[in-house]
Amino acid sequence: MLVGPPDTMFEGGFFKAQLDFPPDFPNMPPEMTFKSEMWHPNVYEDGKVCISILHPPGEDQFNSQETAEERWRPILGVEQIIVSVMSMLSDPNGESPANIDAGVQFRDDRAAFKKRVRQVSPCAHFGDAAACRFIYPLLSHTSRLLLAHFSCSSGGPEE
Repeated sequence: MLVGPPDTMFEGGFFKAQLDFPPDFPNMPPEMTFKSEMWHPNVYEDGKVCISILHPPGEDQFNSQETAEERWRPILGVEQIIVSVMSMLSDPNGESPANIDAGVQFRDDRAAFKKRVRQVSPCAHFGDAAACRFIYPLLSHTSRLLLAHFSCSSGGPEE
């Protein structure tokens, strides 16, 4: 479970996410998928997260915008992934969107984008926004990382 970062369009949202670890982890990155509905330029419609840190190591001849240093490296772990995803929620990359419709709306109509984010933000887990606003300040940064850490799929290194 990830909590939307403060002072962002995702603030107060509670987002279920899953990390699936490949057999050759840590040499290859896990795959992160939002299980909650997500409207974001860097999240495919099926919920799969598209950020550099989750791309396989090395250079990509088809993506000159991304360096090898930005991609997965075996030294990285779950905490770096969570920090990168929180950064993605805070500052979407509309330049190379995974979800074209969300990317276009983010670029061309920020107010409509924000409204759509609010419509799909799963604050409904608690029934109303007031409950989310009450619970959010109680969660420390460490608590948010732990929630995300223990929401990893079975078979991962956290077990």
